[in-house]
Amino acid sequence: PNQNYLRADITNKVVMITGAGGSIGSELCRQSIQLQPKKIILFEQNEFSLYTIDQELIQKNLKIDIAPILGSVLDSKQVERVCKTFAVQTIYHAAAYKHVPMLS
Repeated sequence: PNQNYLRADITNKVVMITGAGGSIGSELCRQSIQLQPKKIILFEQNEFSLYTIDQELIQKNLKIDIAPILGSVLDSKQVERVCKTFAVQTIYHAAAYKHVPMLS
């Protein structure tokens, strides 16, 4: 990844990561906080996964505002409400099902 682009999209910005508790989303959270966002919105539909990544980031004792939000990207009204409420500037969309063949 181009660090200049990442800094431009994350540093001092309000960043929302969907699927924040998943394998890709949680890694995006870990890497994003290193670039000092103003606020990071953890958007996740699984309560335990959301709690886990929230607690992990809190333990790092960084002076970054973290807002865990339980919700689904399928609820467009909620996504829109969160984006407006927090004035989200950058979204990293990592919400996805990992084991798609099991879903049919």
